Amino acid sequence: MLSFIGGTGKQGFGLALRFAYAGESIIIGSRSVERAERTALKIKSILKAHGKEAHIGAGDNREAAEKGDIVFLTIPYKHFSAIKELENEIGDKILVDVTNPLWSFKQEVKLSASEEIQNMLENAKVVCAFKTISSALLKDLSREIKAYSLVCSDYENAKKKVIELSDKIKVRSIDAGELKNAAIVERLTTFLLYLNKKYNIESGIIVNGI
Repeated sequence: MLSFIGGTGKQGFGLALRFAYAGESIIIGSRSVERAERTALKIKSILKAHGKEAHIGAGDNREAAEKGDIVFLTIPYKHFSAIKELENEIGDKILVDVTNPLWSFKQEVKLSASEEIQNMLENAKVVCAFKTISSALLKDLSREIKAYSLVCSDYENAKKKVIELSDKIKVRSIDAGELKNAAIVERLTTFLLYLNKKYNIESGIIVNGI
């Protein structure tokens, strides 16, 4: 089962929807169980309109972290330190970090958000992924996602598993090396959002030659 911590936000909803559409069992987590339940019902309704059945549950973030085999962190960066409270529930599971700090171009960055999370949760296998994929594209099941997800981790098996999961929702993933490279990915996300605003588009990264 895939769990989504903060799964009621834009990125969490989009990813949960795509994985549910692909047939994965998921659980939506939130600080508010009521919000999680509303989000789960919305995903069920969308999938029903597409002739599919959703295998989806809802609960608070602690319940989601406990039940999930793989945990997706999709909360706003300003709240991400709250993940420390779920350390026991996450344990040594794969934790897919999708948080976006949105660093300014002038801001000095010593550690990526993914590295900060890995430092907080020493036993978790943190994988940076899906940060360069637009939530608007994820939520629109009629659109093909041509952008690539850049995947970083210090755990090769965990990284491989997340890339395999990405294939299930037809998002191509690129092995982008060690977790320290997540800082580059997060900078790219800020740049992509700048392009989106300037040109009124949903931009993404495509790596040629691979």
